[in-house]
Amino acid sequence: MDHLVFAAPDLDEGVRHIETHLGIATSPGGRHAGYGTKNRLVGLGPKSYMEVVGVDLDQPEPNRERWFGLDTLNAPRLVTWCVAVSDLNDLIVRAKLVGLDLGESKKGSRRREGGALLEWQMTDPWAERAGGIIPFFIDWG
Repeated sequence: MDHLVFAAPDLDEGVRHIETHLGIATSPGGRHAGYGTKNRLVGLGPKSYMEVVGVDLDQPEPNRERWFGLDTLNAPRLVTWCVAVSDLNDLIVRAKLVGLDLGESKKGSRRREGGALLEWQMTDPWAERAGGIIPFFIDWG
């Protein structure tokens, strides 16, 4: 597992929920430019984390609905999880062979608070996958 995605209509509300119910603090994440979202992070181990993601009202309205159902989400909740892979396109092809449509590969990025740009490829984050039971996949390059 690469990470869990905990989404909230309001990021501050999501952070309060995590801190109150789990008793752990979040760390700065960054903004997903063009997606209308921002996040904070919780380390879960050396290679896993929880992303707390919410709407970023300081960004212009995105061209499509925000990922992870944020535009229709009424309360903070765990929405999905993510698995890291080293060859995303191969995984997409192999999944189709067994009847699982992961969607097309999409580019993603986030600007860290310090200004550094983090980029990746992922399966379609807008695709509905059995209510979040089936993960989306990410290739950090």
